[in-house]
Amino acid sequence: PRIDKSNFNRDFLRNRIRHEILESLGKINPNIKQTLVRFVQQAAVDYEYLVKMASPLIKVRDNLLIKVNLEEFRKLHLALKRMVIRIALDKIAGSLHTFTHKHWEEIEDLIYSRPNGSIVDLTRGIHIKKQNRDILIYSGKYVK
Repeated sequence: PRIDKSNFNRDFLRNRIRHEILESLGKINPNIKQTLVRFVQQAAVDYEYLVKMASPLIKVRDNLLIKVNLEEFRKLHLALKRMVIRIALDKIAGSLHTFTHKHWEEIEDLIYSRPNGSIVDLTRGIHIKKQNRDILIYSGKYVK
């Protein structure tokens, strides 16, 4: 097998986790790798279910605008609410890499505290607007 020398460089966070943290945890729990694998497998099942339940709540228009009914959204469990927003942002932005926890807080504040017509400007030219009975998630490229 081919060995990538960068896997031994502890300047990379992934390698510090692998070589330092996992080794330390292995001393406490010799089955830590199997425990983490089971956890990840269960999380994948949960994630799949959340995506299945959240997807029908998202109405896509022209791949630049997503509409979510605000009343239906407010009735959802917090995990489903976040999945709806996550799926919508991913569809519009193509990736969630630049979205931070601060963005999530702003989105929640928009939905629950700000008046109708309010807009949150996110990263990558994405905007979320509270409009009448809907949450609109759209790219700056969207033109009505």
